[in-house]
Amino acid sequence: MPALSRRTSGDGGGRRRTRVPLSRRFTYRYALALLVFTVIAVLWKISLDASAQRVDDLSRQTSAAALQPTRVAKISELSNRIVGQTPDADQQEIRTAASSLTQESVLLQQVQKGLIDGDPSLGLPAVPLSPSLQKLYMEPDRLKQTVDEIGRAGQAIADFNAPSQNNAETRATELKVITQNQDEAVKGLEKALKYYVDDIQAQLETQHNNNQIFIGLSLIATAGIVLFLFRPMARSIHLETSQLETAERVQRENSERQSFRNELSQALEVTDSEGEVLAAVGRALMTVVPDNPAELLLADASGSHLRRAQVSPSRGAAGCPVDTQLGCAAIRRAQTVVYESSRMLNVCPKLPQHEPGVCSAVCVPVMFMGNAIGVLHAVGPDGAPPSHTEIERLSVLGAETGSRISMLRTSRATELQASTDGLTGLDNRRSLETKARSLLLDEQPFSVAMADLDNFKTLNDTYGHETGDRALRLFSAVLREALRPEDISARYGGEEFVVLLPHTSIAEAIRAVERLQEALDAEVRRSGTVGFTASWGLTNDSSGSTFDEIVAVADAALYSAKRAGRNCIMVDGEAAAAAGLNVSLPDADGHTDGDGRFDGSRVQPRPAHGEDDRPLLEIDMERLEADIARRSEAT
Repeated sequence: MPALSRRTSGDGGGRRRTRVPLSRRFTYRYALALLVFTVIAVLWKISLDASAQRVDDLSRQTSAAALQPTRVAKISELSNRIVGQTPDADQQEIRTAASSLTQESVLLQQVQKGLIDGDPSLGLPAVPLSPSLQKLYMEPDRLKQTVDEIGRAGQAIADFNAPSQNNAETRATELKVITQNQDEAVKGLEKALKYYVDDIQAQLETQHNNNQIFIGLSLIATAGIVLFLFRPMARSIHLETSQLETAERVQRENSERQSFRNELSQALEVTDSEGEVLAAVGRALMTVVPDNPAELLLADASGSHLRRAQVSPSRGAAGCPVDTQLGCAAIRRAQTVVYESSRMLNVCPKLPQHEPGVCSAVCVPVMFMGNAIGVLHAVGPDGAPPSHTEIERLSVLGAETGSRISMLRTSRATELQASTDGLTGLDNRRSLETKARSLLLDEQPFSVAMADLDNFKTLNDTYGHETGDRALRLFSAVLREALRPEDISARYGGEEFVVLLPHTSIAEAIRAVERLQEALDAEVRRSGTVGFTASWGLTNDSSGSTFDEIVAVADAALYSAKRAGRNCIMVDGEAAAAAGLNVSLPDADGHTDGDGRFDGSRVQPRPAHGEDDRPLLEIDMERLEADIARRSEAT
């Protein structure tokens, strides 16, 4: 089981935790179990061998002891034959009987001695005698002495084979010893034989009991091994398996969470506006909490109020009545809050006011760099809020949504700062030039009106720069309100402004500028600010091939308006002629200057050329080029 393992910690907190294989952790237990079984087996084997050897030894002694009674009877028979021989008896037969008697007598004594002390030559092992045999053999006047007397008597009879009177008497005496001890010896030997048989039976019984004991010990050892080895191992394996399953589940959840985050990031990174982001949020809500009403509340431009920006397309809005960021508990805590029931004591005060009535809820703040821009809110049945996985995904959705919306807003603010004038909010010069070049490339006709606030330096010096800035902002507001949506107005520099009027003729541009003058006069009167006016120069895209040339012509017309007394409109004569405007010649009251330029507050129909065949608006090219160079250096 090397695949199963656990972590073990070192002595100090700084040591890295290592994984020890499960098999290694139980090696010593395996060794202990093996040692126990080995000891039991060895002891059992020793017991079996010892018992078998004892039984074998007892069997040999029993076999030898079983022949002793027969040997005594044979000694008695041979002794009677020798002693009772007649003078005419066959001597050869007597000698044979004497030899057999000697052999049997010696063997009787040797076997008896071997039964007590052992005799390798006879194949009799030295086995400790049982108490019964010890008592039977060794006590005085007992079996060993009796057997020895019979053996010695038999040997004596066999030796006295000479036919003399004295020998006959000696033989008779020895025969009497044999006869008197024969019955006692046979009974004792038979009794000894019975003891040997009993010893064998006892040894077999002992071995049987030993076998039962060892079997019991084996069972106990097996049970102990199961309890103290395999049961902890099973628990450890179960724990390891549970840990692996938990780790696999966590890994799967992390993978699913990361997959959801990646898919959400891919869906949001292709969005170019908040509307597209909100549409992606709606689709995500259907995926994350398909069975729960949910909504996204975003802060307005002031950051103090919350508005409903998106709801779940499948289940609708959650119906949260909170309308300020301070009124949202999740935003105040800057963390996700979950309520099991709107009946809870520590519930959000707004939750009982929800339209669904009694419910559960989860609120996820939409944050970016520590700042809250909204909240994701979802409700569910009472006591059954969204699951842990759904809450985690809502948190991911809130974080990704906050990041994308904040990035879009930051990008939009950056683009706005790069393309607009910070004081007036109108397009700046760079943005104006970009849009003008686009009109020229698309060959769309347009008119250009250039304005300059009259006596602006005097206004600043007399009333201060704050008044001057207020005048610039007021003039910019008039431009935004009085012009068409497609018209382009920009602060060109200082107190100068340029207005592009796409698809507008000179005559329409004149009327548009007249409306601006009237609106400016009315706004100045209404606001009560220090009065000021503006002078205008008009031309169109036919006055040059580039936007710089066109603006230079409009600037020259503006300069003429300044020379004509300010708060008036001057039109490039060539543009007016190209547009087919007919103007009456100036009267004797001085409505023209020596250059033939019209200096009235309006452009009146008159010929494009005067009597000297010059344009109504003559441009000093050297001064124009010097002015263009000056403006370029200033930019």
